Amino acid sequence: MERRIRSRMFLVGLLSMLITAVMGIYVFQEVFDNQIRADVRQTCEIIANGYEYTEDTEYLKKSLDSTKTMRLTLIDAQGAVLYESDAEGPLGNHMDRDEVRSALETGTGEAVRTSSTLGYDTYYYAVRLDDGNVLRVALKVSSMYDVYEQVFPSMGIVGFLVIIVAFMVSYRLTSSIVNSITAMAESIDHIQEHIPYKELQPFADAVAQQRKKEQENQRMRQEFTSNVSHELKTPLTSISGYAEMIEMGMAKEKDVKEFASRIRIESRRLLRLIADILRLGELDYPVREPERELTSLKTLVQSVIDRLQWTAHQSYVILKSDLDEISAWVDESMITEICYNLCDNAIRYNRPGGTVWITVSREGKEAKITVKDTGIGIPKEAQDRVFERFYRVDKSRSKETGGTGLGLAIVKHAVAQNGGRIQLASELGVGTEITVYLPMNPQNV
Repeated sequence: MERRIRSRMFLVGLLSMLITAVMGIYVFQEVFDNQIRADVRQTCEIIANGYEYTEDTEYLKKSLDSTKTMRLTLIDAQGAVLYESDAEGPLGNHMDRDEVRSALETGTGEAVRTSSTLGYDTYYYAVRLDDGNVLRVALKVSSMYDVYEQVFPSMGIVGFLVIIVAFMVSYRLTSSIVNSITAMAESIDHIQEHIPYKELQPFADAVAQQRKKEQENQRMRQEFTSNVSHELKTPLTSISGYAEMIEMGMAKEKDVKEFASRIRIESRRLLRLIADILRLGELDYPVREPERELTSLKTLVQSVIDRLQWTAHQSYVILKSDLDEISAWVDESMITEICYNLCDNAIRYNRPGGTVWITVSREGKEAKITVKDTGIGIPKEAQDRVFERFYRVDKSRSKETGGTGLGLAIVKHAVAQNGGRIQLASELGVGTEITVYLPMNPQNV
């Protein structure tokens, strides 16, 4: 990575230098051309004004003292040369010259002609006089390419020095950046304390947040493992103890039936616990996406109520429902599991003669399933923790009724996987109300 950053920084510097050089040459060329044109134009206007005042060609000769680098030409309206300051023999008609033709037509004219053999450019500017003749001024200058050839060695040396400096700067900058990142990586547990550049703050925050999540997950896994071990150990110990007493002949004949019943109860509890652990693992690491489809919640919830009528009857709890005909975009099996767990808990933690109300309604763009009971309620300080794994408000009653402490954890995961949300309201000694909100169409998932 360091080599790649260094090479790219060097290339950026080199490219910047080349672009600057090209732009500099272009700007210099434009300034040079504009200055030459302005000088030639100004000189021609001054000499023309003086000549019109004197109307004497001697004036043109005298004006060369101040314009020794320029040529003066006086041309009549038919293109014949009347005067030439640099003539070495007979001169032809100049009517075919662009600057002369333009001056006769519009009053002024200019042109630039390049000599490829002599290596110079000639700038021409012509102005029409009041008598109809044309005065032209010409200036020869070395070609810009000749100028560049003269300064090229110096430019090459400067460019070479710039390349060396660019390489050194890129090397130092790259080393500084990489070393800073390396230092952050070496102190990753305290990464936010070693931020050399403010631009790395979001990166450091993201890493710190990720580390925090990993540590929290690790803590939760350790806690989960510890809880699982404890929860499995309790029924297994009971089963093993009763079985050993029967095996060793320590149990009286009248107690064997009771011990067998206890073994059966603990075995069922153990099987239910294992099933819930496996189910929670499936929700934590799903092997497939929820199979969402438009599902009638009224039909689904009614089927759950029918399944739990016998359980409610045995617990002396009355089930009441108010189910609107509403459909939601959900996984039917998961929502059935959610409703079953919520209703089962409402019955399990109710009191004899208590009531459970189950309603299905609509709120905005969401379907709403509410389960409300008249049970023992949940203390305020425990309400934020009831969805944690193995958390029990009343441990003795939970085990007595066969609860595993995983039901609400399963509910929370299943609701989230269906794009929903869950709310809890409870008052100790009065009852609990849990509401599940679910999307009614795919756009709200």
